[in-house]
Amino acid sequence: MPRRDFVSPDRIEKGELWGSGGFGLVYEGRVHLKTGEWVKVALKVLAPQLDRDARARKQYANEVQATLETARWCKHVVQCIGWTKLGPQQSLCLIMKFYEHGTLQDLLRKNPATGLARESDDPGDRLPLPLIVRIAMDVAQGLAELHEGRMANEDLKPGNVLLDSDYHAVLSDFGLSKFFGGLGTEQLSTQHVRGTSPFLPPEKLRSSDPRLTYDLAVDMWAFGILLGQMVTVDLLYPYGPGVTWENVRNQLVYDREAPEPPPIPEAPRLQQLIRACLQLDPARRITAPRAVQELWSIQEELHGAAGSNQGDPARTPKLRTGTIFSATLAGHKKSVCSVAFTPDGATLVSGSDDKTVKLWDVASGCCTATLEGHRSYVLCVAVSGDGRTAASGCGQLFSSDKSVKLWRLSSQRCTATLTGHTDWVRCVAFSPDGSTIASGSHLSDKTIKLWSASTGNHMATLKGHSDTVCAVAFSRDGTRLASGSDDYTVGLWDLRGGAQLCMLLKGHTKYVMSVVFRPNGAHVLSGSCDKTIRVWDATTGACTRTLIGHGFDVNSVALTPDGALAVSGSYGETIKIWDWKGSGACLATLEGHTDSVRSVAVSPDGRTVASGSDDRTIKLWRIAD
Repeated sequence: MPRRDFVSPDRIEKGELWGSGGFGLVYEGRVHLKTGEWVKVALKVLAPQLDRDARARKQYANEVQATLETARWCKHVVQCIGWTKLGPQQSLCLIMKFYEHGTLQDLLRKNPATGLARESDDPGDRLPLPLIVRIAMDVAQGLAELHEGRMANEDLKPGNVLLDSDYHAVLSDFGLSKFFGGLGTEQLSTQHVRGTSPFLPPEKLRSSDPRLTYDLAVDMWAFGILLGQMVTVDLLYPYGPGVTWENVRNQLVYDREAPEPPPIPEAPRLQQLIRACLQLDPARRITAPRAVQELWSIQEELHGAAGSNQGDPARTPKLRTGTIFSATLAGHKKSVCSVAFTPDGATLVSGSDDKTVKLWDVASGCCTATLEGHRSYVLCVAVSGDGRTAASGCGQLFSSDKSVKLWRLSSQRCTATLTGHTDWVRCVAFSPDGSTIASGSHLSDKTIKLWSASTGNHMATLKGHSDTVCAVAFSRDGTRLASGSDDYTVGLWDLRGGAQLCMLLKGHTKYVMSVVFRPNGAHVLSGSCDKTIRVWDATTGACTRTLIGHGFDVNSVALTPDGALAVSGSYGETIKIWDWKGSGACLATLEGHTDSVRSVAVSPDGRTVASGSDDRTIKLWRIAD
C-alpha cells in the first residue's frame, strides 16, 4: 500500500454502519485533518467473516490500492483521503469522501417524488429525465477518463455509482478494474470472466470459446444496461425475474438479439444512445467521449441551448460557429496535452501522452523535430521569453518519471532534468525574464516549485493548496504568480523578497484547470471543470465576472496579447472566443476537433490560435477577423 496515503488510526473516529455491498461494510466516520478540522467520511472495511480469509484480504488490498491510484488521475471517481488500519485485527480500511445520497442503486429503489421505497415497478416512478441525463453524463465522463488511461472499470453497475449532495455521480469499486496494453485488448480464459452478470457483454459470454478477447467497449455495454435501468426502473429484457442466465446467453450470443431500449418520447436521442451502447459487435459501440458529447446534446434539448448568462435567456449571447482553422498538424500518436508558441510565433511546441515533445513550423504545418527523453505522459510545455528554451513536465500512473526537462530549441537537446516533485508535474511556466521556472504537481505532492532556469537548481517550494496544482502563470512584471488547483481555488503569490501566498480565491465549484494574468496584471482569468471562466480582481480577490457558455469542463484559457479577448478550450471539443472585458459575450465557437480540447495558445501577433486535443491533432485557427 502507498505509505504517502496512510492516515494514523488516532485521527479516525468510526461511527455507525451506513451500508454494505459485495464483501465490504461502509461506516460513517470522521477524520481529523492536518488543518485542524474534522471532516465527515465513509470508512470501507472487509466484512468480519472475510477479514479472516487471506485471499479476500489480498483482493481487498488490491481494490484499495487501485481506488487510491485511480482517484489521483480521474476526477469523476470516488475521492479518497487515504487508508488506515482499524481495530484489534488491524483491518484494512479505505477512507473516502462521504457521498450523502449513497449509490445509484439506492436511488433507483426510491420513489423520486417521496424519497421513500418504491411500491411498484411502474415506469411512472422513474427518476426525472433531466436527472437521468445528468447522472449519465457524470458516469460517461468517468468512463472517458478511465479509458483515456487505458483502464476498464469492468464492474459498472448502479451499486458502484455514488451520488453526492447535489446528485452528481462518481464511479467507485475498482476491485475488478484492469489496465490494457498498447493494443487495447486483453485475452482471458473463460473461467476468469469477471463482472456482475446482467452487465456482462456478449463477448464475455462465449463459453464455447477456449479463449475470449475483449477491450474497453465492455464498459460501454454496461453503461447501456445502466442507462436502460434508469429509464425503465428495471433491467431491460432479456434480464428479469424468472429468466435464467442460460436464456440470456442464448439470446445475446447465439440468437444475436440485443436488448431493445423502450421508446422515450421526451428524448428520442437517449433511446438511440442506449442502442448505440448495446451493439453486439464491440467495434460498433459508441465510445465514452462520444457518449459524453451525445448526452450534452440531449441535455441541451431538455433544458434549452447552453450558454445562458446567469439563467436569463434574454441575455444569452448568440454564438457564431466557425471552422476557420488554417491547418491541422498530425503526428502525435496520443492525446496532445499542451501547446505553446515561441515568442516569434514561427514555432509551436507541443507535449503529448505519447511521451514526446514536438516542434512544428507554423507556416508550413510540418513537424521539424521530435524530442524524446520522458518516460511518461508529457502533460505541459512552456517556452522562455527569449525563445531559446522549452520546458516540459510529465507524469503517469505507476511511472517514476515526475520531472521537468529543459530543451535547447536550437540544438533540440535536453539540457537539464529537474527532479524533486513526488507526483506528476501537471503545469510549467517561465517567468517573463526567463530566469525562473514554476511547476505544479499532482495530488500527493500538491506543491509549486520554483527553479533556476539557468542552473536547474531548486529555489523554493510553495505550499498552500490542498489538492493537485493544475495551472501556474506569472504576471508580466514577474512579481506575482497565479495558480489553479483541484481544491477549487485560485492562488495568488507574491514573489518579491520570498514567495508568499497572498490569498486563495474561492468561487469555482469544481477543479480550476487554467489561470492567466491580464497583461497589465489587474485581473486573473481562470477556467474550471464547473464549465465557467471567472474573472478576478488581482488586488482585492473579488470575482468581477463569470463567463458562461461551455457545456463541459473548461480545460484551458489564454488571452490575446492586448488582453482584449479570451480564448478557451473545452472537454466538449470546442474553442470559444470571449469579449471578456466588454459585454462578456461569446463572440465565436470554433468547431473541428473530434475529441476534447486540452490546451489553447494565442500567437504573439494575436492572429492565430493553436489547440491541442485528445483526437491527437493540433489545429491552427485564424482569428484576425
